[in-house]
Amino acid sequence: ATETLFYTSNNTSYRNLIAYDIKTGSSRMLMPEARIGDLAFNPVDRSLWGVEYRDGLAYLVRIPYPYNDWFRIHAFPYENVPYDLDISPDGKLLSASMSEANADQFLRVWEIDRILAGDVKPASEFRFGQSVPESFAFSKDGRYLYGSSYYTGVSNIFRYEVATGEVSERP
Repeated sequence: ATETLFYTSNNTSYRNLIAYDIKTGSSRMLMPEARIGDLAFNPVDRSLWGVEYRDGLAYLVRIPYPYNDWFRIHAFPYENVPYDLDISPDGKLLSASMSEANADQFLRVWEIDRILAGDVKPASEFRFGQSVPESFAFSKDGRYLYGSSYYTGVSNIFRYEVATGEVSERP
């Protein structure tokens, strides 16, 4: 909607956060050495969400428009790492794939209002065992998350229904 692509550079070091204007082809440095990756855009309030990696911890962060500053929302326990973030089209839900210290893998969904209030208990989740859930993204109606995993021993596409936790797969 804003015709802006957000991306990071210098990814082997401290990660710069950059905005690329699709209309003009120009790039603008938003935050040098922010150490923030795994970006997700909230279409309702235009905020960016991401994961800051610092001192061995992963922090969920929010970068409100116009992207001049960022705020830590939650510090995950050591070796608990969220990745592949997405935000529902209505801006109410945040999803992430999660790896935990024991190598368990989850797809988790949080209500954004609750997480901003300090409640980081997921509204729903699906445990993938030690199979990595990858690239889960919300459907246009926000009812489902679609992504892939080797959960069944081969790469399949999964549909996760957020309200019920029901999972179906397509080979």
